[in-house]
Amino acid sequence: MRAMTLAYILIFMSTAYFALRAVTTIGGVPPLPVAAAFLGVAGVCILIGDAYARVARRMNKPPKPPYYMIDATHGRCLELDADGSYTSCQTLLTELANTYGAQYSNHLDPGPTPGSGKDKGYWNLKLFGQDFFLMRQGGYGICIWGPSAPADLSGFLRLADHFDAIEFINWPRRLFKSSRNRDRDTEPVAAK
Repeated sequence: MRAMTLAYILIFMSTAYFALRAVTTIGGVPPLPVAAAFLGVAGVCILIGDAYARVARRMNKPPKPPYYMIDATHGRCLELDADGSYTSCQTLLTELANTYGAQYSNHLDPGPTPGSGKDKGYWNLKLFGQDFFLMRQGGYGICIWGPSAPADLSGFLRLADHFDAIEFINWPRRLFKSSRNRDRDTEPVAAK
């Protein structure tokens, strides 16, 4: 059952109880008004949660690749605009080796397995003295995972700059950053 349908049923049951109670004397048993109010509040909470999820999905839609994210959930991820084929990954790895002297492992996954429908591949990548991880998925694209925190961020940012990638920040984090910047602007300056 979908969340919206459940929310509407709960709100309808709560409203029907209170409408019936206002017109007749049926339903005067003490736990019923509390249960009806609980059902109505639960329905409204489900509606608000569903609306929040829809807004979050729409506002957190990533831009077209190339873009990168740096956060606690996804770590350091650089999405590249490519078809995700094996040959495009080999071209990318060769370009990184020629440009930055990157060292990469052999293909870690043999590719598609018969009947699985998956076309993925993985490579370990040594770049700027740090360990990176390259992942591809056929038809979707290529992703380079940077070294996890607290490793230095400069190599990852240099790689993102090489591909002219823009930073993708989800809307709760943007809101948090703007509120922190506003707090800094309103702090009183200490007198000398």
